[in-house]
Amino acid sequence: AKKVFSTDVYENAGISIVREASLKTAELAGDGTTTTCILANYMIQNGIGNPTVTDIEQMQLALDDVRLAIEYRTMPVKIGSNRLVKVAAISAKDYELGELVANAFSVAGENGTVLFEESDTTETYLEQSEGTIIDRGYADSSFITRQDKRTAEYKNPVFLLVDDRIDKLSKIEKQLNTCLQHKYDVVIFAHDYSSEVLRLLAANHRRGVIRILPIKAEGVGNGKGEFIKDIATLVGADQYDENSYFGGTCVNIIANDIRTIITVADLETPKFQERITNLKGLIDNEKDPHLRSFHKKRLAKLVGKLCTIRVGGYTPADVKERYDRVEDAVCAVRSALEEG
Repeated sequence: AKKVFSTDVYENAGISIVREASLKTAELAGDGTTTTCILANYMIQNGIGNPTVTDIEQMQLALDDVRLAIEYRTMPVKIGSNRLVKVAAISAKDYELGELVANAFSVAGENGTVLFEESDTTETYLEQSEGTIIDRGYADSSFITRQDKRTAEYKNPVFLLVDDRIDKLSKIEKQLNTCLQHKYDVVIFAHDYSSEVLRLLAANHRRGVIRILPIKAEGVGNGKGEFIKDIATLVGADQYDENSYFGGTCVNIIANDIRTIITVADLETPKFQERITNLKGLIDNEKDPHLRSFHKKRLAKLVGKLCTIRVGGYTPADVKERYDRVEDAVCAVRSALEEG
């Protein structure tokens, strides 16, 4: 879908609309780009006249019927089941690759995350690590470090976590100067950032003065403060003052516009284990079902495993082709586990 292009400006406008729809489907469901293009083509060919409001209402009713029909036919899929292997194999168009993808989800476990990266060898294999995935990406696209992937990636950065909104750069100036002196890359977590702070951080990042990755804290209200403390414990950051934590590191961090993956070397530290014990106690003693669910989600993020599929091949084209199939399979399996 990304490669289709026309020199005719009107034809290309139509192509862009269908491409955008198919890529949105891939983003939400993990697969289904071909299905989207086929449905779009059918609707365009049959709606080439002058569709009325009634036609559009009828399409919406038909959509509701289709959704109900799919839900009625849906079969649940569990980690470790043969059905999951089949889902992965069909999407990857390769049974062995499907088995590998399904196995990756078994290794990661119910609360874990499966990632995929290119391998430095010809082999395709699994690699397990500790860490977490956060449902927040970089605060602004100005901080992207890899344009080919639209991601911000750092190895062994220093963390600065602020349990508040950063509305002025003076709030974090001392910590940034420390990082500047030691030439550290710095990852910042905060409730939010003012446009002025983001502009100044982006200017310093762009000029190469200091490499920075600002991310907004996950959650709402008091949940953001608990999130900040969870991440501080995960990366080993110490309390700097009443509202901030500074220091600590991770093996690597990868952020895109919607999520961030933090990989750490060791989760067996006394502070981390104490945090897990406290969280389990909160879950056991909490009477409010919403708060209990919130604490369970926090615990799942902290104890979940990361399993990376390292995709290898004999030529760059071979790696790219296999990588695309693994990506399809991983996304299809995620969707199957969520909704059958």
